[in-house]
Amino acid sequence: MALRTALGWPSVRGSLGRLTPKCYWALGGTRYVASSSTFQDPAVAAIRPPVGRPLGHIMTHDRPYWRANWEKEDRELPRDQYGVPAQIPPEIATTIKFTYHVPPQYYPFLKKLGDDTPWMKPYCDKLIMGDLTFPEFEEMFYRAAKPLRIYRSRIPKPYRTIEEQSKSEEVMWESAWLSFRQRVNGDYDTHHYFREVALAPWIAFYFAYLWTDAHRQYRIDMKLFYLEAPELKLNWVVPRGDLV
Repeated sequence: MALRTALGWPSVRGSLGRLTPKCYWALGGTRYVASSSTFQDPAVAAIRPPVGRPLGHIMTHDRPYWRANWEKEDRELPRDQYGVPAQIPPEIATTIKFTYHVPPQYYPFLKKLGDDTPWMKPYCDKLIMGDLTFPEFEEMFYRAAKPLRIYRSRIPKPYRTIEEQSKSEEVMWESAWLSFRQRVNGDYDTHHYFREVALAPWIAFYFAYLWTDAHRQYRIDMKLFYLEAPELKLNWVVPRGDLV
C-alpha cells in the first residue's frame, strides 16, 4: 500500500470513498467504478477505462440478489429422448414435432435415391421437406432391415499342414503334462506358505516368552539384591537413629 501511494496509485478503498455521480458508467449491465480524479467525463471513461488504476466491478441484474453463475447451464438440465428440458410439461413437449434436418447439398442424392428405390421415395421426400420424424425413420430402417445370416461352413478354419496335424496327440499330451505340473506346483506352494504362516506365530510367541521370563527374573534378582544384601545397599538413606 505504501508503494502504491508513493507511485501515485490511489487504493480501491480511497477510490470508492471519493465517488461522485459522474464516476459511474454502464457497459452491458455492468458498472465500473473508478476514482473521481481519474476521469471526470463518463463518455471518455466508457471508451477508455483507466489503465493501471484501481477499478471496482459491480454487477446489476433485473432480479434482485440473483447472479448469473447461480443459474445452471442449459446442457446440465435433464432432458428427454428428444432433448426437451424436463422443465417443459409433457403435454406441451409431446405436441412438438421433431424432424430431421439435412443440408441442401444432400438433396440431389436423396432425390435420386427415392427415384431408384420406389418404396423409399416417400421417406426421401419427407426428409428433403424436413417432415421426416423419428418414428417414420424407424419404420423406414426396419422395413429394409434383414436378419443376419451366418454360414459357419463358409468360415475358414485355421490352416495346418499335414505334419502339424500329425503332432496333435503330442501337443495335447504336452498340454496335459504342463497343466499337471502347474497343479502340483500350486499345491506345493500352498502347503509351503500355509506351513510358514502357521509356524511363524508360534516362533514369535516363543521368543516373546523368553524375553518376558528374562525380564521377570531380572526384577526378582534386583529385589533380592536390595533386600537381602545390606552391605551392598549403596543408595540407601542413612538412618537418623530416631526410627524404631
